[in-house]
Amino acid sequence: MTCSACSSHVEKAVGKLDGVKSVTVHLLQNTMTVEYDDNVLNDSEIVDAVKKAGYGAFVAGGNKTSNPESEKNDAAAIESQQMKTRLI
Repeated sequence: MTCSACSSHVEKAVGKLDGVKSVTVHLLQNTMTVEYDDNVLNDSEIVDAVKKAGYGAFVAGGNKTSNPESEKNDAAAIESQQMKTRLI
């Protein structure tokens, strides 16, 4: 994300999902905190909503066996691809 309009767009997209209690996007940290009812909604549905909004997302700490450096590279690759798509 590159601006406050981007973070607002993501907040609205995730906030519309059933079961979401609160959403906070931290633009400078490039993170999002979501409080939701896990009986109604799951992590993958939230990630899908962010992707449908045109941005990349992954659950931080969701896979304890993964390499954090690899996750950063994946996130950077996703962001790079999205920037290219918006440019075109």
